[in-house]
Amino acid sequence: MTMLADAKTLLGIENTDTVGIAILNLILPTVLAKAASFLGASFTPAATGRVEYKDGGVLTYFLDYLNASSVVVEVDDEVIEEDQYVVDAKRGVVRFRSYIAAEGVNNVKFTYSGGYADGSIPEPIKGAILQQIMYAYRRRRDPGLSSVTAPDGTVQKFDTGAWVKDAREVLELEGRIGI
Repeated sequence: MTMLADAKTLLGIENTDTVGIAILNLILPTVLAKAASFLGASFTPAATGRVEYKDGGVLTYFLDYLNASSVVVEVDDEVIEEDQYVVDAKRGVVRFRSYIAAEGVNNVKFTYSGGYADGSIPEPIKGAILQQIMYAYRRRRDPGLSSVTAPDGTVQKFDTGAWVKDAREVLELEGRIGI
């Protein structure tokens, strides 16, 4: 199932509801972009043979995509042995064990595959994104509203942050940390 299909199911939007689907098609890329920004890396779409250049002189490098695999590192056009670095594939982080590339501009080259196809985003991240999509869809008519007072005096507070609290907590756990 795609993220759109999952969101439609969770929200009870029928395939004949073209307006609801159109609204979801507007919300989905925005929430995916916000998630990528929050996580500090892209995770969709999947990219193979990705090449990135980074400046030398540091131990830790953050790749542009999460779920990095088949990572090859070159410094000044020389392939670095795999035992010289460790890859946190889930978070897209490469850390040299003791080797430090010479300082330079774009002298460290990373070639790898990364990201997730739509159907393979890890469940915690996918769940957080779907939770945020549902929240945005349900609150689309009252984006600035922070609370509502009922006739009996009770007050219902709404989460007004960039992320719903539960979704934010999941993304914080799934985000980047040092190795």
